[in-house]
Amino acid sequence: MKRPLSIVGTLAVTAGLLAGTVVAPFVGASSHREAPLISNDPAADTTDMYVFRSPDAPDTITAIMNVYPFGKPEQGPNFYLFDPSVRYSMHITNDGDASEEARLDFQFRTEIRGMSSVYNDGPITSLDDPNWLTRQFYSVDLVMGGQTTRLGENLPVPPANVGPKSTPNYEQLANAAIVNIPSIPGGKVFAGPRDDPFFIDIGAAFDLLNVRRPPGNQGGGVDNLAGFNVLSIAVQVPIAAVGRPECDLNDPSDMDCVVGMWITTSRQATRVLRGEQTPENTGDFVQVARQSAALVNELVVPTAMKDAFNASNPNDDARFLPLVQDPIPAQLINAVFGIPVPPAPRADFVTIFLTGIPGLNQPPDVQPAEIAHLNVAIPVTAQPNRLGLLGNDMQGYPNGRRLADDVTDISLRASAGGTPFTPEFNGAPNNLLGDGVDQNDRPFLNTFPYLATPHQGFDHTHDRGQGQASGPAPASKPTAAAPAGPAPASKPTAAAPPAAAAQPAAPPAAAAQPAAQPRTGTSGVAASGGIYTVQQGDTLSSISEAVYGTPDRVEEIRSANPEISNPDVLQPGVVLTLPAMPDSSEEGAPSE
Repeated sequence: MKRPLSIVGTLAVTAGLLAGTVVAPFVGASSHREAPLISNDPAADTTDMYVFRSPDAPDTITAIMNVYPFGKPEQGPNFYLFDPSVRYSMHITNDGDASEEARLDFQFRTEIRGMSSVYNDGPITSLDDPNWLTRQFYSVDLVMGGQTTRLGENLPVPPANVGPKSTPNYEQLANAAIVNIPSIPGGKVFAGPRDDPFFIDIGAAFDLLNVRRPPGNQGGGVDNLAGFNVLSIAVQVPIAAVGRPECDLNDPSDMDCVVGMWITTSRQATRVLRGEQTPENTGDFVQVARQSAALVNELVVPTAMKDAFNASNPNDDARFLPLVQDPIPAQLINAVFGIPVPPAPRADFVTIFLTGIPGLNQPPDVQPAEIAHLNVAIPVTAQPNRLGLLGNDMQGYPNGRRLADDVTDISLRASAGGTPFTPEFNGAPNNLLGDGVDQNDRPFLNTFPYLATPHQGFDHTHDRGQGQASGPAPASKPTAAAPAGPAPASKPTAAAPPAAAAQPAAPPAAAAQPAAQPRTGTSGVAASGGIYTVQQGDTLSSISEAVYGTPDRVEEIRSANPEISNPDVLQPGVVLTLPAMPDSSEEGAPSE
């Protein structure tokens, strides 16, 4: 029996959240150019979705839906826009089945003003600046029970981050585009260009799961999405409006607090080109892309079935079940690296990624389907772990997905059986696999919409952090040098989520440049001491190796900078004090 959501506002909120939860079971968590048809339709190509309790407003949940992969910031004069002929949708089920109870639809329109051939003919200082010549606006509709309710219209999209002359105060423009949803007290919505928050070594992943520094937990990867933007739709709503009426938000073990979500894009069935006139779109909307888990379509679904998956609905997912039970990434890990993996059928995959984990995010009467499951009663983690549940962080992936969750490493380890669900495989190297990229190229914001400011067309660099690796190493069996893995953990029970691996992956230790050419800060710091300005992608380990020729000076640097709470997450632009320390060759220097 369907369980109705309490009020229209509640459904709108819940549907909005659907953009975010991710349960990507397979190598990575993104769907950039994942299927033949959608690769030719980037404006309708969903890339990622996220959902999490808002860290600065824990009584709310934030959901994010991203589209348009590999958005180059400099693509003027026609900077990337949402497509007015595409319907962008967020769906929700609240009773464990695979059928939609509610949906939020976002549709856009474009206004081109004047007869200029450029995007703007002067600085854009506000959302109504007459210098801005190509603008977008959007509407938000709630679809429920066959009825459509307009929640907002003519909502503004901020401009592209063109450059210092065109958009001198970009953050101010973006903040002005955050608007309240009148029918949802406390609800907010944003749509516009942002930095692509996903981080992955795509070049290595699709080179037969190549790893630049096997087994992948010691850095050295190249973030091939660094410097690229996406188009984002973000929603923030009160958490009390999301759960079922039976949900006790004070009880994380209450599975009535689990909701299921997915996102889609759709186009009308017929498009008629009319010469010099605007093309005509008619007919019913037809789904062209679908996502909850990421890289399912890219790596799990065979190429011959990828377009069919994008057009399918979760309640028809039984035909894809064999693909989940014997996933292609696991086969590649075994074939390429010679690493033993759990045999098919993979019941662990079905539990973690199709039904949700008992006691964590499995709703009552669940129907296995490619739907994201989020337990909204789990509180914000004080010290988030990028490995999510594998790092003993119950708020993290695959229970929803936060922007900083390293879903690539998590998914690789799950593919190899490096989780407590398969204790006989939960050891090195299976539970140490990764791509060597552990964080985004830009720090996330502390407030809604949390996504980093989009890269600027005038000044940006792609593949930032390439210096983390001196060059790709050939894929090899990452076994001989792998550290000892954790002791096998007991299989999880329905009463509690599985324990994480006892030994999480070590932080990256790669230098941003080879030690033979030390990178210096603005003061030209050398091994005699001085100051250092943090660059994008720096860690204390990489700074130590770049400046002193060894990564073993982390604790000395940290002692000189007591404000550092996490040596692996440093804010670019922060000035560090580097104490004078002897070279490792000098007498009395700490030995390795």
